[in-house]
Amino acid sequence: MSSKNYIVDNSIVGVILNSLSKSNIKLKSQNEEVSKISYFISPSSLSGIDTKDIQLDTYGILYKNKLLLREPIIREQISYIKSDKDMKFKKDLNGIELISDQIKLFYFYSIENFNHNYELSAFTNLGLNKVNIIFPSKNTIHFYSEKKDLLKKYIKKLTNNTVEDKFFTEIELPTKLELKENNSLINTYELTNKSFIGLSFQLVQLLNLISSNPATTIKVSENYNHYINKLFFSSYGFFPSFLSSFIFRFLLRYNGSEIFSKQILEINNTFTLNNYIFPNFIDDDQSISNFKIGDFLPKIHLKSKNKNLKDLFTEGANVVCSSNLNIKTKEKHIILKTENHKNAGGDLISSSTFELLNLKDCFYIVSKDGLVLFVDLNQNFKTSMEVSQINSKYSDKKQKSMDSFNVKNFKASLPRPSFNLRWPLGLKKQ
Repeated sequence: MSSKNYIVDNSIVGVILNSLSKSNIKLKSQNEEVSKISYFISPSSLSGIDTKDIQLDTYGILYKNKLLLREPIIREQISYIKSDKDMKFKKDLNGIELISDQIKLFYFYSIENFNHNYELSAFTNLGLNKVNIIFPSKNTIHFYSEKKDLLKKYIKKLTNNTVEDKFFTEIELPTKLELKENNSLINTYELTNKSFIGLSFQLVQLLNLISSNPATTIKVSENYNHYINKLFFSSYGFFPSFLSSFIFRFLLRYNGSEIFSKQILEINNTFTLNNYIFPNFIDDDQSISNFKIGDFLPKIHLKSKNKNLKDLFTEGANVVCSSNLNIKTKEKHIILKTENHKNAGGDLISSSTFELLNLKDCFYIVSKDGLVLFVDLNQNFKTSMEVSQINSKYSDKKQKSMDSFNVKNFKASLPRPSFNLRWPLGLKKQ
C-alpha cells in the first residue's frame, strides 16, 4: 500500500486506513476527533500490525430468542478488529480527501462480565432490520443494529437486561464515498451491504483497493444470495423452528459450507475495476475455479519462503499458475508447486492449497491486492502471447449480444396494437 496523506471526515474510515497503511491520516472535522476504542470486521489477511485481531470461527442464525443454526466459518478468515489508536484533527493538511457522502447509522452496546458459551461467534438475524451479535471473548457480548428497539429486545432476551437509550454508542459507516484531490472529484464509490458485519467488511476491502490506486474505478456487487435462499429467508418465520433448522441445513449443503456462511454474514461480494455485468449463480455453477473474477485470493503461505503469496504481487498484472504450465510472458508470473514436483521451478505450497486453487486445470491473473482479474483454463494460455492478449475459449452468446448492441440510435416505443378480425363471423368447422 502506498504512503499518502489522507483527509477523512469519518472516524471509522480513518481508523481502517490507519490499520491498512503507514499513511498520514487526519480528520477533516474536529467534531469527529476520536480517542476511544473502535471495532470493525475485516478479512484476516488485511488485519494491521497495530491492531488487536480476534478471529471469528463460527456463525449463527437468530430468530427472536432462538438460535436456528450454528456452523463453523469455512475458508474465509474473518477478524473482529479492535483499534484504540487516536485520530486527531489537523488544519491545512494537504492530501487526498475521502468524504462520506452517505452514511448508515448503527447503535452499539457492549456487555462485560457476562459468561456464555459462544466465544468467537457472530450471530445475525435475516430480517430487513439486521441485528449482529458478536462474542469476542468468554464473558463479553457486542450488539449492533440500526434499530434501538430491536437491539433492546435482543439484549433483554439474551441477558435479561433493560438498557436505556443513553447507553448506546452511535457508529456511522459510509455507504457512499467521494474521493477528491485539490477540490476536484476523482471517483465515487458505493457500498451495498446492509448489516454492520457486511458493511464494515466491504468497507475494509474497498479502502484497501482505493489506497493502492485512488484513480481506479471500483464497483462493488451486492451480497450474492441464491434465489432459493431468498425465497426461504423471506418466509422462514412462518415455519416451526425445528422445520426451519432442517431447511437451513439443507440450504447449507445445497450452497456449500463456505458460500453459505458468506451469504448469511453478508460478505459474499465481488469487486471489479471495470464496467461489466457481475456474474450470477448459473455462472458460478459452471465455474472452473473456486475463485471467480472479482474475488480475492485467500491468504496462502509459501513453504519455500517465510512469506505469503500476496507478498510477491507487484503493480500491474500478476500471473499465478502451476509449475506444469510452460509460459512465456512479459508480465510478472508466480509459479507454484507441491511436494510432488520438488525438482520443478517455483514456490512450494501445500497440496490442499494447490487443489483449492485448482492449478492443475487453470491459471489466474490478479492485481497487487490479490483481486482476481482473469481466470481461465491452462490449455487456453497461448505461450507466445502476452497476458493482455489472451482470449478465453468460453463464450456467452447472450452477453456478446448485449455488449455489441448499439443503443445510440435506439428509441424506446410501445408496440403497436394488432387486431385480426374476420367478417362475417362463421362457425368453426369440425
